[in-house]
Order: sequence, then structure tokens, then C-alpha cells
Amino acid sequence: MAGKRVALKDVAQAVSATILKEAAGHKVLKVEAKTKGGQSVYEAEWLVGDVEFEVKVAPDGRVLARERSVTLDRVPTAVRKAIRKEAGDYEVKEVEEITAGNVVTYEAEWVVDGDEVEITVAADGNLLATDEDD
Repeated sequence: MAGKRVALKDVAQAVSATILKEAAGHKVLKVEAKTKGGQSVYEAEWLVGDVEFEVKVAPDGRVLARERSVTLDRVPTAVRKAIRKEAGDYEVKEVEEITAGNVVTYEAEWVVDGDEVEITVAADGNLLATDEDD
């Protein structure tokens, strides 16, 4: 889902207020407007130290999801085992913890023969989805 980069000052006040509140004084690095399933979504990113954060916001200012980068050793054991099982000997390049409402999932990605592989794992270690990009 490719998005269009937008300036924070150009989004609706409810959206910008939510993004600024979520970023808690950290510099917002990027804001994108996207359409997913016919619904407009704004995604904003910022860093706290070397941890990347992202928030997905509805046009009315509601937070749809929060994401943060994590290391593989910082996820629950069941999640780590599921990721290692799927990735095998490949180096896991990125892991994100995603919170949508009260549901926490984890996305992990690695590269196989030049193709990016991404999986989504539930907090209990169950594999929810696999996506390979050519």
C-alpha cells in the first residue's frame, strides 16, 4: 500500500493533534496519506533514540494502530520461536510490535534470494500471515 507523503501542517487538525500527542515532543520524520480498504489512513514516523515508532491515524483523529521496532530478543519467547522457525538460518532484518486496540502482533522480515519475506505472528506464537514481495 503505497502512500503519498504529506506535510504535517497539511493534514486535518484532528490528525495532526493525534500525531503530535503520540510523538510526545519527538520530531515527526514522515507523514503519509494512504488508502486501505477504501479508508483513508495517515501514517507518521519518529525516532526515540534508535527505536522507530509509527502511528496509524484515521481522518477523525482516532489511533488505529501503534508500531515500534523491537529486537528479536525482546519479543515473547513463543513469538521468537515462531519467527526463528519460519526464518530458519536467514538473518531477521526487522521486527515490529504492532498494537491495534487490545491486540498485539509482531511482524518480522528477512530476505531470501533477493525477495523480502514478512510474517505476522500473534503474541502467543501462532503464525497469522506470510507475505513475499518479489
